[in-house]
Amino acid sequence: MDNEPTRAMFMAHLLREKRPDFAWPDLMRHAWYFVRFRRWLRDHVVKFTYFKKDGSIRQAIGTTNLFFVPISKHPLGRHDHVNKSFVTITYFDLEKQEWRSFDIRNFIGYVQLWPELAKETEKRSKKE
Repeated sequence: MDNEPTRAMFMAHLLREKRPDFAWPDLMRHAWYFVRFRRWLRDHVVKFTYFKKDGSIRQAIGTTNLFFVPISKHPLGRHDHVNKSFVTITYFDLEKQEWRSFDIRNFIGYVQLWPELAKETEKRSKKE
């Protein structure tokens, strides 16, 4: 696991560039929200929203948990699906059945754990 406080601090500084009118506590709150989102994405299937490069809003259902990724789409290397960049996040889009990424400064928020897969995730974690 990476250093989450460092990631949150870096995220807050990135957000300040985009939102200079926000107070520092608000920037940190949003940054920690994103860190929690990354954790959920790692362990579950999540419905989330972000701005695409063309400015349109994209609502996605994705994960980085390989349990939900078809074997044919698994990364070839050990951690190819893990993006070490603090600026972008890579996820597997369950609707498009492809790996996607977006700039964290364009992140709007996550809605929920995808309900149909929540029980499956819960069963899997109990077995481990």
